[in-house]
Amino acid sequence: NLSLIILLFAVFAFASFAEGRGSDITAFSTTRLTPTLDLNGTGTGSNYEVEFTKGSTEAVVIVDSDATITSLTGTKLKFAEIELTNYQDSDEIQTTGVNSKFEITNTTSTTEANIKVKLAGEHTFADYLTALKALRYINNDSNCDATTREITFRLCNGPYSNIATTEVAIK
Repeated sequence: NLSLIILLFAVFAFASFAEGRGSDITAFSTTRLTPTLDLNGTGTGSNYEVEFTKGSTEAVVIVDSDATITSLTGTKLKFAEIELTNYQDSDEIQTTGVNSKFEITNTTSTTEANIKVKLAGEHTFADYLTALKALRYINNDSNCDATTREITFRLCNGPYSNIATTEVAIK
C-alpha cells in the first residue's frame, strides 16, 4: 500500500510541476498525510459537547466513546496536545486514567487562563484514542463560574491534525 501511495504521489507531483502547479503538492501532502481527529465519532462534525453539574464530585469524559483517529498513511502518533482555553478557578483536566507508557505534562496557567496537557510518545492511534478517552474534566468549586469551557485537541504524527473541540457546559 505504501508503494502505491508513493507512486501516486510521484505521478501527481510530476504532473503538477509539468503544469506549473507545484503548490498543489503541498496541499496534497498536507491534506492526505495528516491525521484527522473526530471527538464524537458517529455524530455530526468532529467536535463534542458534554455537561458538567456544579458541585458534582464526578468528573466528566471530554472525548466520546466512539471517537476516531484516521489517516490515509500511518498508524502512529508522536504526541497529542489538549488545551482548556478559558480556564476558570478550580478547573482540572484529570489524566489519572492515562496509561503510564505516555509521557504526560499537565500545566495550569492562571496568567494565560489555560490548562495544557501533552501526551507524548510514539504509539498507535488506538493507544492515543484510549488515552484521550481517559481524560476527564472536573471543577470542585460548588459555586464555579458557569462559562462554557472550551477544550481543544490537536494530534501530531509529523504534520498536525485538525483542531477538534469539546465544549463543557456548566449547569
